[in-house]
Amino acid sequence: MKKNPKISSLLFVAMALTSPSSVAADGQWTIGAGVGSEAGIYVGEESDFGAGGFVAYDTEALHLGLDGVSIGVVQGERFQFRVGLAPRWAPDFPETARFSGLDRDGTLEGTVSAAFRLNAELRATLDFRHDLLDEHGGYALELAARRGIAAGPALVEASAGARHRDDDLNAYLIGVSASEATAAPNAYSPGSTTTPFVGISVTYPVGENVAMIGNVEYEYLGRAYRDSPLVEQAHASLISFGIAYSF
Repeated sequence: MKKNPKISSLLFVAMALTSPSSVAADGQWTIGAGVGSEAGIYVGEESDFGAGGFVAYDTEALHLGLDGVSIGVVQGERFQFRVGLAPRWAPDFPETARFSGLDRDGTLEGTVSAAFRLNAELRATLDFRHDLLDEHGGYALELAARRGIAAGPALVEASAGARHRDDDLNAYLIGVSASEATAAPNAYSPGSTTTPFVGISVTYPVGENVAMIGNVEYEYLGRAYRDSPLVEQAHASLISFGIAYSF
């Protein structure tokens, strides 16, 4: 079974979105593991079934985990503002002739995020990420509405929003520069994109400190992705399931 860092990150995000906002005064550790399936978007890429683990440490203001580090600058009851650092994993190109010579490395991105609670169930979030190591030199911006409700003992959060990727980030993900172009693929510059997504995350407690976590997400990537010579699917989807222990 393949190790998948994206599955690890999304499992933790699913748990964080549906968990209570408060943690113990002296901090809280969370460890867990899970499995997931991600639909491949690249030409010749099969759906990726993999496993991942995660670990994180949280206080009221600090988050430190495999998904990155962030600090709460403003921690109000209705408004939160955080800054941090997060990894971006390199695109998992298939090992075929079409992708030969397309070298991409992972990078570190600076993050800024804000959340505004509209009422007990609904909040709006904004997340901004910018490359700090000049691997792609671009940025991503996400705006979403998130509604969390209790369904018996489970905590459920549904989300819907849009993601903007600038031309530099898209060139890194699905573009082909003139120096990389061959007969197949031809050079391609995708430009910037804004794409809609929906998702749902569920946390179900099975003990005082243990919870099962599920996450489903779908994103429609649109024409700029469909027209790329590297891409055969204009949508991305992921399903993941795991278990977490907090102490």
